[in-house]
Amino acid sequence: MNWLFSQIIIFKARFKQKIKTDLQKKKAYVKKLIFPIKLFPLKLLVYFIYYLVRIFWIIFYGTIKTFFRIIIWPFRKWKNFFQTIIWFGIVVYVFFSLMIISDYIYRNYGSYSKFWCVEEKDSFEHEVVRIISAFNEGSGFFIAPDQIVTSFHIIKGDPNPKVIMHDGKLVVPVEIKGNESTDVAILYLSEQYPEKVMNFVHFTELVKGETLYSVGYAMGSDLKGDPTILRGRYLGYRQIKGRIETYVQADISLAPGMSGGPLVDGCGKVVGINTLRFYGTSFFVSMTTFENMKDTYTDSDVAKIQIDLTTPEGAVSAFYNYLKVQKKEDAFKLLSKDYVKNTNFEEWADRFANVLDMTVHLAKLQNKRSNNVFVKFTSKKWENNELSVRYYEGTWETVWEEGIYKLKKSNIKEVPVSDIDWRWFYKKE
Repeated sequence: MNWLFSQIIIFKARFKQKIKTDLQKKKAYVKKLIFPIKLFPLKLLVYFIYYLVRIFWIIFYGTIKTFFRIIIWPFRKWKNFFQTIIWFGIVVYVFFSLMIISDYIYRNYGSYSKFWCVEEKDSFEHEVVRIISAFNEGSGFFIAPDQIVTSFHIIKGDPNPKVIMHDGKLVVPVEIKGNESTDVAILYLSEQYPEKVMNFVHFTELVKGETLYSVGYAMGSDLKGDPTILRGRYLGYRQIKGRIETYVQADISLAPGMSGGPLVDGCGKVVGINTLRFYGTSFFVSMTTFENMKDTYTDSDVAKIQIDLTTPEGAVSAFYNYLKVQKKEDAFKLLSKDYVKNTNFEEWADRFANVLDMTVHLAKLQNKRSNNVFVKFTSKKWENNELSVRYYEGTWETVWEEGIYKLKKSNIKEVPVSDIDWRWFYKKE
C-alpha cells in the first residue's frame, strides 16, 4: 500500500515538472518570436509561409503516396485483385444509379427542390371550388382572398353564378369581371378566404416532361365528392396565330366540369387555367397571360339582368331573376300587400335557402283581359352536398300596386321529372 502511494506521489511530481518544462519552452518560443519587436512582422511572415508550405507538402506527399498504394495494392495478391474488381463494379453501379435517379428527378419534377414538396398536391382538393351557373358547371380557384378565377364559358349568360366550397358552403359573387375572348372570368366575393389562395409560377420555369396536375370537378355535380386530380407531362407553351394569349400544353385529357380549375406543378403552384381539350391533349391559359391582362377585364361581356315591372309577365320574370341572383329582399318587395299578410321576410326567405339558380323558360299572359301569368321555371338547389333540380309550372295572379305590377297569388305545382322532356321547354301553354 505504501508502495502505491509512493508511486502516485512520484507520478504527480513528474507531471508537475513536465507541465512546468512545457510552459518554460512555450514562454521561450513566444519570447524568441516577439523579440526583438522590429523583427516580429518578418518572423510572423516567415513562419506563416513555412507552415503553409509544410502543410501543402504533407497533403501532396500523402496524396501521391496513397495513390501509388492504391495502384499497387490490387497486384500484391490475387485476393486483392478480385476485391478491387468487386469494389470497382459497386462504385460504377452506384455512380450510374445516382445519375439515372438525378435525371429522373429533374425530368419529372422540373427541379430537385420540387421533389421534396410534391406531397403538397394533397391540399389541392381543399383549394378548388365548384362553379355552377344557369347553363354550365365548372371549377375555379382563389387568386386572392376574395377573388376566384374560372373559365368565362362556364359563367356565360348567367349574371350570378354560384360558388360551392369544398365543405359544401354556398357563396354568391358580388361582382364579375372577365374577357370572353381569353375565356377567363374573375368572381369577386364579399368574404375573404386567405388560407385558400394559390400561388403562381411562370411557365418558363417549367422543364419539358415535368409532371403537372390538373384539378377540377369532373362531370360537374353529377359526380359527388372531392375534385378529380389528373396527372400529365408538360409539353411546351403555345400561342395561337393572331392572338396575344399564351397557352400551356400538357398530355392531360380534361373532363367536362374541370374547366376553370388550376393546372399546378409538383409544389402546388398554378401554371395555367383548365381551358380546352383536344384529342388526348389539353391547353391551359397561362397564368402569365392572366396576370398581364387581369387589369383589362371588365363586366362588359358579363350577362346583365333585364328588369321590366310594367307588365305582368315582366314582374313574374323579375321575381325569379331576383331569386336567381340571391337578391331576396328585392324579390320580396315584388309580393303584393295581400300576399305578405300571412308571412314575413325571414319565413319566406327560408324557403329559398341554398338556391343556385332560377331559370324562367316561359312567362306568358293567359289572356289579354287577365293579369294572370302562366310560368315555367327550373329551380336548382344545393342540398346534402349535391345538386337538386326541380321543374315547376303554374300561374301567378298579378296586381298593379305602387306603380308596378306585383305578385298576389300563386298556383304553382312541381312537375315530375318523368314528365319532363324537350317538348316541355318549348310548349307554349
